[in-house]
Amino acid sequence: MERKFEDITTAIAEKVGGSENIQSVTHCATRLRLVLNDFEKVKMEEIENLRLVKGAFVAGNQLQIIFGAGLVNDVYRELADSLGYSVNHPSAKTAEESAVKQNPFQKFIKSISDVFIEIMPCILAAALLMGLTSLLTTKGLFGNKTIVEMIPQIAGINRMVSIASTGIFALLPMIVAYSATKRFGGRASLGLAIGAVMIHPDLANAFSVAGGSAKPEIINVFGLNIELVGFQGGIIIALMIGYIVASLDKFFNKVLPDLIKFVLAPMLTILISSILLFTVIGPFGRELGNGLTNGLLWIAEHTGVFGYMLFAGVQQVIVITGLHHTFGAIEAQLLASTNHDFLNPLMSVALVAQGGAVLGYMFLHRNNNKTKEICISAFTSVLFGISEPALFGVNIKYKYPLIAGCIAGAISEAYVYFSKLTATGFGTTGVPGFTIVEPANNGHLNFIIAHLIAVLAGIGLTIMIGKVYEKKIKKEVDKMVKNSPFRQKFHIEAPSGYLNDPNGFSFFNGECNLFYQWTPYMYSSENVWYQGWYHLKGTDFLTWEKLGAGIEADERFATHGAYSGSAIADDDKLTIFYTGNTRNEDWQRIPYQVIATMDKNNIITKRENPEITGILDGYTDHFRYPKIWKNFDGEYYAIIGIQRKNLTGTAVIAHSKDTYNWQILGEIDTNLKNFGYMWECPDYFELEDNGVFVFSPQGLYPQGNDYHNIYQTGYLIGDKIDKNNLKLNEITDFQELDKGFDFYAPQSTSTPDNRRILIGWMGLPEMKYPTEKYGYCGCLTLPRELTIKNGKLYQNPVKEIDKYRKNKIILNKEELKTGISAENSYELQAKFENIKESFTIDLFSNEKHTEYARIKYSATKKELWLDRGNMDIPVNESHGTKRLIANNLENNLTLDIFVDTSSIEIFVNNGEKIASSRIFTTNEERFIFADLKENAGKITYVELDF
Repeated sequence: MERKFEDITTAIAEKVGGSENIQSVTHCATRLRLVLNDFEKVKMEEIENLRLVKGAFVAGNQLQIIFGAGLVNDVYRELADSLGYSVNHPSAKTAEESAVKQNPFQKFIKSISDVFIEIMPCILAAALLMGLTSLLTTKGLFGNKTIVEMIPQIAGINRMVSIASTGIFALLPMIVAYSATKRFGGRASLGLAIGAVMIHPDLANAFSVAGGSAKPEIINVFGLNIELVGFQGGIIIALMIGYIVASLDKFFNKVLPDLIKFVLAPMLTILISSILLFTVIGPFGRELGNGLTNGLLWIAEHTGVFGYMLFAGVQQVIVITGLHHTFGAIEAQLLASTNHDFLNPLMSVALVAQGGAVLGYMFLHRNNNKTKEICISAFTSVLFGISEPALFGVNIKYKYPLIAGCIAGAISEAYVYFSKLTATGFGTTGVPGFTIVEPANNGHLNFIIAHLIAVLAGIGLTIMIGKVYEKKIKKEVDKMVKNSPFRQKFHIEAPSGYLNDPNGFSFFNGECNLFYQWTPYMYSSENVWYQGWYHLKGTDFLTWEKLGAGIEADERFATHGAYSGSAIADDDKLTIFYTGNTRNEDWQRIPYQVIATMDKNNIITKRENPEITGILDGYTDHFRYPKIWKNFDGEYYAIIGIQRKNLTGTAVIAHSKDTYNWQILGEIDTNLKNFGYMWECPDYFELEDNGVFVFSPQGLYPQGNDYHNIYQTGYLIGDKIDKNNLKLNEITDFQELDKGFDFYAPQSTSTPDNRRILIGWMGLPEMKYPTEKYGYCGCLTLPRELTIKNGKLYQNPVKEIDKYRKNKIILNKEELKTGISAENSYELQAKFENIKESFTIDLFSNEKHTEYARIKYSATKKELWLDRGNMDIPVNESHGTKRLIANNLENNLTLDIFVDTSSIEIFVNNGEKIASSRIFTTNEERFIFADLKENAGKITYVELDF
């Protein structure tokens, strides 16, 4: 095999944790889909930066890498071949086997939805073409003639359109069998083969047999009479036989010797499947369909309005199975007997009600552009009488729109019953159905009213049920969060959902404003995320008022998230500068740098247009996170992270006199020319007559005891920068700002008393944390005051924490050896002089001292380490369990340790070094152990009252 993409496939395997971490590889029309053993090993940002990759994300249990139509097939073939998989046969552990936990009904619904996802473009195209040919050939829309009769030149085109539109539905059982076989892990070509058997021309057409115009041949097989009738319209039969083909294919490929399986496996699969199709699956499916159909008709005819409502309520459920095609023969019989068809209006309003449900779902998720695209296409199809895109694309997938649509259909059917609405023909519903309405009793007006009721009821019920559903989800999530054993006392955490970068840290209107990146629980969906800002305000950095959502994603310039940014007080308003993230249909990112303002009543207003649009020349689409400040000259500056086209990271400086007209001045000039592939969350400020540049580079590799987290955060100190000087002239090399396991994306602000305060995210992108199963994730660090000493940044807890300190207890060294019981949240102040021996301090320990997080000082190496490898709940162990906090230490050492329920922050030697880390344990009782040897020093336990 010629390998055009070997560099890509090799890199993918390496960046997902090696081939041994890959359970299975499949692909859809545009994306490579990988099921992995351990998602913590995935280097997402590096994957996104690979050649030809348009994006990558995790959805459900799959890592999906977007290449685009056509290209993905070639990449898949090479990757599958390199992993030793058959291109046409998924690996032993399929995505289905590795799926997240679902109940049987959820799995059943998801399986059906998955089968139709791949073929949905075909169905949608056919529906719209069918609608087009219906408009061209229907009388009464534009006078007494059809459009084709009015313009005979288009008759030939209409004929071709008609063939194209009906072709997909004529072969639908074959296409469904193909997709079902593929979905359940078999070779898709075998599904196509059994589908061809279902509609073989030697079989009597099922519709003709049902209408009485054809009689099937009867054959005898081992004493069993079998009718040779085709399976036109047999969608549920196609689903069932697809599952059987896939199961048989996998079975024979597993048990047959390699020498003969290539020939015998497909032959035996098709042979047995065909026999089962004609003897078991087909007859069962037909009887099921006939029973449902005849039962519903009896109810509709004999139970009055309630029968009508019941029929309409479940008619679209029948469509899901494909059994609705049997109604055609019944409608024909009704017309022959009575000259009227009462079923057609019933089916039409039931169908349109599902369209209303789609619109209701779109309203609930109106900020999601991808959802809007799907819903608009599905509703358009419904207008022309085809509900499959609405059913399989939206309503079944999310469940409650289907229920709402069924109820709406039942409500509108009551009007159909009382208005005595009937049709003079059949075979067309929705808008084209208007042309076959019985005109008696104001039929056309009643048709319009009934359909308006169906649409409006579908919209209203979906919104109502959806809000109840989301309230139920929120209530369940709130309960999960409340029951979390990891909830902290003095660290900021989201009420639920995902917290990450601190944003908009600023003083305004006499208060401190702090936002953080927030993705509410259950708001994620494939391809598109709600991601915005959560707003807090306070006066002492430690106690906050929760104001809820601040900056939100929108349908214009932040369709895929209102990303990180900053804020600055500007007279009577707070000016907020952030990145709006958008993605087009090919998953290409389009960044926008957007400004919003907040007034004194906390009302946020976004400007009409972005300040900086799109991608800069010479750079990629990785352009984000502006940090704004006002210089001594009264003019505005912003530093924004960006990636060069050679895939190296940097940051650019933007300048404006009034925050409206921004000019890119150029890159900040540092000595780091090839330092990672992206610089995130840049922050520039002036401190003690120095320029300080803080940023989070991605793509650094471990060097000795440095750079062991997935991504790093550090700083450079140098000259001040302005529009006339972008050169930092740094006096230090890059220094990590925090040496713990979990620290990223810090942001700083200046206080009214001229202190520089910094707060960071105690977490990292792409890492998993135990709180996720309780409906939330992430926390922020304690706010820290920054100072400069000997060319280094020092960080210490803000002085405001002193008022929360209560009782202080000096701990006894001997008692520490055997363990001292502690609260879940406290502070330890330790001071050692003239250290001669190594010592350990163990925190978060159980009473038996078998599980703990250890702080260890080595007297010989003059090093201080943090080790969380002995905890009962491991966290991201693939990136190591030990961190060197400080080295080259003197014989004197001070430690200020803040312990919260599931975190620790260690300040070494008055803030010279810091380590922030998440620590998780299920131990309800926690103990402190310490073996201080003969060292002179003391440890003070400080109670914190939050």
